[in-house]
Amino acid sequence: MKKLIIIAFVFYSTLLFCQNELTWNIATNCNVYSSHYNKTEEIIFTAKAGDTIIPLQKYGNQDFKVKFDNGQIGWINFWDILQTLEMVVEDSIQIYTKPDYNSSENEYFKTGDTLVYLESYAEKEMVKVKSGNKTGWINEYYFISTQSKNFNDNESTDYIFDYDKFLKNISQLSEKEFEEKANTPEAKIIDNNYSKSLFVNIILVKDNQYYYNFYLIYKDGIFLKDSLIGTGRANWIEKIPLAGAIRKISPLYFHSNFENSRFSKYLEKIKADSKIIRIIAWVLKWIIVIILFSIPSILAYLTFIAIIRIKFLSNKIVKILNITFYILIFYIISLIIILNIGYVSPLFFIVFLAIPFGIITKRYVNGYNQKNIDRHRCNSCGSFKQAYQTGTVFISKKHDIEVHTWRENLGSSTSKVYTNGNVVNVTTNYYQNKSSSNNITLMYYNDNMKCKKCSSTWKVSRVKKEYGHI
Repeated sequence: MKKLIIIAFVFYSTLLFCQNELTWNIATNCNVYSSHYNKTEEIIFTAKAGDTIIPLQKYGNQDFKVKFDNGQIGWINFWDILQTLEMVVEDSIQIYTKPDYNSSENEYFKTGDTLVYLESYAEKEMVKVKSGNKTGWINEYYFISTQSKNFNDNESTDYIFDYDKFLKNISQLSEKEFEEKANTPEAKIIDNNYSKSLFVNIILVKDNQYYYNFYLIYKDGIFLKDSLIGTGRANWIEKIPLAGAIRKISPLYFHSNFENSRFSKYLEKIKADSKIIRIIAWVLKWIIVIILFSIPSILAYLTFIAIIRIKFLSNKIVKILNITFYILIFYIISLIIILNIGYVSPLFFIVFLAIPFGIITKRYVNGYNQKNIDRHRCNSCGSFKQAYQTGTVFISKKHDIEVHTWRENLGSSTSKVYTNGNVVNVTTNYYQNKSSSNNITLMYYNDNMKCKKCSSTWKVSRVKKEYGHI
């Protein structure tokens, strides 16, 4: 065991220290924006040529969120970064003689050409590039620098919190502590001992309304005040029973900056290069989903075990309490999932949750209420699993027919279809509806049960299916 711990420590330390933090430089004086929508977002400050920056996140291949040496954060274009001004063509790119998509002369930059950025024309979303003696304009979305491709996109996940609880918790944290527990802000401006950070990956719920953007203002690293941006968007799921209580009592959680760590980036690279790792990650996600859906059944089962041992309760009351607690637990777990994960598409998640609820309820409630309580719990003394069967009485029988239907695959055929001058292969599958029927007999019995503790007796109905008409 000791050897495994040492090997794991050495492996992690090697990953941690062998990977240098990526640093870039500003190519020319440029505007820094509050978000990646550069044409409309606020210019928060101006960067100078030569400034050292650390890339934090990218949007597409054109916009980067970067952090400056003084701690300020903002978004810039790729052409403002010295290290992202070159690319190698992987697939031919059409050349235009001027920033106009009608100026093509059917010339192309070929695979393997190295393109160097020269200038941009934002209105047409075009950039001017050079490769050897050939110069021309291309669509800016085709300009994907080598550095840009190698940089992992660590876009953050949205988190949602109650406004009052959020403010109470962050007021107890310094600016540095908060950013370590949360993700880096979308933008950050520093003015002497004041800092103003814009957050867009945290949703605040105030008066049943969602606020998607807000500022946090600090003085000397201590929280000073917040500023919600714009008007809130009402959401009906915040008004359903118990939603407000669950929103307030649910733990305030911030994901760690593990997503932006060197170790995380290394793991993301492995994941991108390995099909096996991707499959393992996919399987783990579904295991987590299954565990989430099993929680109501587990909690309800533990509640059931506790309720059935309260001896003065009748079987009827135990059944009512059992199904009541089960529905309540499932409802609360479902609310937690919807309020924290499914708030974007609540109707979809409600339908999604209703399916396992129906399946589990049918098996769980019928299983425990009918089979366990009726058969194994004495209604007189409340003893559980102290009953035994003394005999069986045949009551009646019923003849019926059991029908099974299915679709049988008869094969497929492939034909060629011409669409817009192109040949497309179309595959047609053939199916036939089939059915089969069996004669069955439903046999109805009463099982006589007797309690070992108090000698009380009772009857439990039972149905048995036999094939054929008996």
